Amino acid sequence: MRKLSSWRTNLGCAPTLGAVSSAVALAALLFGLSAGSAAAKDLGELDAFTKAVQILKGPPYGDSVVETAHSIQSSELVARGENPCGGLVRSPIWVFRVTAPKTATHEQITGYLVLDARKGQLVCAGLPFLD
Repeated sequence: MRKLSSWRTNLGCAPTLGAVSSAVALAALLFGLSAGSAAAKDLGELDAFTKAVQILKGPPYGDSVVETAHSIQSSELVARGENPCGGLVRSPIWVFRVTAPKTATHEQITGYLVLDARKGQLVCAGLPFLD
């Protein structure tokens, strides 16, 4: 499993960076710049990360792209083994570990978001508040 602190820094999500870095991060996420892929047909990690941020954006995971990116703690491309949703992995998936901090309206949320690695579509999520 890969920690995403380096992705967040590279995307301009570090809290000490200014508005220019945030704009670069937003552009990178919106335009889905790819950092390569594990296989020719699979989404690269940055493309999958972009899809995950788009799915999660909104309370309680983050109102902005940068806040939402901070809620994603790690990612893993899984080609074989068990799917967190249950059963075996039949085609490659991206698994994102997500944590939303405790607020006045809810306790800390920890769970996962699973995307199809080829289509970028939501497979399942062990998280509340997703429509």
